[in-house]
Amino acid sequence: MFPEKRTNKLAQKLCNKLGGNIMVPINEKDNQEVTELATKYFKTCEAKSRGGRIAWIGLTSNSSTEWKSMSDEVGLSWENWRDGPGNTETNCAFLYTTSGSRGGERGRWGAGICQEFNPLRHCTICEFKSISPTFTLRGLCKDSPFDRKHF
Repeated sequence: MFPEKRTNKLAQKLCNKLGGNIMVPINEKDNQEVTELATKYFKTCEAKSRGGRIAWIGLTSNSSTEWKSMSDEVGLSWENWRDGPGNTETNCAFLYTTSGSRGGERGRWGAGICQEFNPLRHCTICEFKSISPTFTLRGLCKDSPFDRKHF
């Protein structure tokens, strides 16, 4: 979990640089584990709209309601949408960790419109197919521009 808000494109770039991809829950148990992890960072990662959404899910859609993994373009075998998979304009997905004003959203997924200059920003959870890399991060402090210059 990287507790700093990024656009979807920059989140994928970060995970790719580390040898992974933005996570995609593949079943209910996986989704619960990811939701629990993300909930720990709610205050840091909460979206401005305060709707409870805080982390990206590594899914994409190309002008249809068929969603695929960003990493290998495989379709979903399990999904957990809050209001369905969106419409033809939505092309990125995020995770809700708390129930917003509508309730019942914890662990559900939402769909949004992500373009290169879209202001939508959430925190990033990367997943790795092999053993997770060991690395040292620098520059996640607000006063340091390190990761903005080097990622």
